[in-house]
Amino acid sequence: MQKILVNLIVFLLLFTPRLFAEEGSTYEFGWLDKDKEVYVLQNREYKKVNTINLNVAFGMPISEAFVEGTMIQARLGYYFWESWGLELLYSKNSEDTNTTGNDLVSGYGGSVPKTTPWVNLVDSYTGIIVNWSPFYSKINLFNAIVYLDWTFGLGAVSVSSKNNTEQMLNYSAGSAEFAFTDAKASTGFLFQTSWIFYLSKSFSIRADLISINYSADAPSGSGTTSKQSVGEWDAVLGVGFRF
Repeated sequence: MQKILVNLIVFLLLFTPRLFAEEGSTYEFGWLDKDKEVYVLQNREYKKVNTINLNVAFGMPISEAFVEGTMIQARLGYYFWESWGLELLYSKNSEDTNTTGNDLVSGYGGSVPKTTPWVNLVDSYTGIIVNWSPFYSKINLFNAIVYLDWTFGLGAVSVSSKNNTEQMLNYSAGSAEFAFTDAKASTGFLFQTSWIFYLSKSFSIRADLISINYSADAPSGSGTTSKQSVGEWDAVLGVGFRF
């Protein structure tokens, strides 16, 4: 499933048209008289201004070497203008250490020396995001026209996460599994890029690539801890309804 989501994101980046025309856009052509302009008509079949958007999505973390899991997300958004909107996001994550991390801690069943890496697991996050939607496109897919918005978002995020910092500070060679402390809250910022495929005036399919960045307690040497910047990339796919 993770490979499918990653391949989908790569496909969208490579094959989505890089240049999009807004309604009323003009272009200059050297072979025309300088006094003439060419207008490219790019009517928006599905306008966003003054619409409320509800989205439900499922995804997974894709950037952590020792973490696997899933997440379910809910979004509520509103567009004040055609290109600018505001969005609320809640993500409930179910993350755990993967086979690679567990093998390191157990020493691959005792065949090699045990190693305990520092791991941070996200329990949930809530964000408020400003969305900018500069790109709009029409794609001919199997003789059907698919309408697409490509948006970018930046906002503030509150993250609940847990890690094994205490285990690292009190490291014991006999430990054969991870030991995590209770989740703690931290604030940071969120960046996302989204592709919205319209199935009708009310329904859409949405793919998101999300980066959350925040601070968490981590070992800093000599038996002490300090706040360090950490982050996670999530790939998400879901459905949307607007009215």
